[in-house]
Amino acid sequence: MPSKHDDEDDGKWESSEAKMLLREGIISGDISAGLGPTAVYEMNDEYKKFPFHRFQANFYTLRAKIQADYNRVVSDSVAYGHDIALVAELRTENPPRDLGYPNWGTHAAKKLLKADVDQDKQFDLKPSELWETRPEYKEFPLEVFRKHIYQEVDSRVSRAARFSKKKIRQKFNIQPRETVLNADTIAYMEAKQSEENQSN
Repeated sequence: MPSKHDDEDDGKWESSEAKMLLREGIISGDISAGLGPTAVYEMNDEYKKFPFHRFQANFYTLRAKIQADYNRVVSDSVAYGHDIALVAELRTENPPRDLGYPNWGTHAAKKLLKADVDQDKQFDLKPSELWETRPEYKEFPLEVFRKHIYQEVDSRVSRAARFSKKKIRQKFNIQPRETVLNADTIAYMEAKQSEENQSN
């Protein structure tokens, strides 16, 4: 329902309280997928600081962005689970190797390297120097060992990023749901896309 503020814009949307409230409402589920912009507009006076037509466009855009973010989180989670399953399967099967050196995944050198990385030895020693510190390391060619150093360090960075994503999901209480997009949102997005295609 349009408000008396239709000809006014009391602030910028990007940094507005209205956007923050709308985002929190969509993520928490307080603003359900079935609610359209007209009903939501009436829910809070902060929304009415923006003309309805602007609020409506921002509403659909934000809802679509949240859905895309959610889909990306789900996709990342599925991909991570798939990768873990593959690694577990490879470790279990432990196929015969003809590489001239042991299987890293089941070798004592793997645990020793984790301990050394915990102590930041990779910063104090060159890979070749670290390789010389333990007989277990020397069972592997230096090039192979060097790759495992980088792999161990990179895995910790990736793990930290995943935990950060998990904290964000917990903070906003993002729960799996079928969809955030309702028919109105999809119709609006299709209309916008059609307009853009016609203007090009």
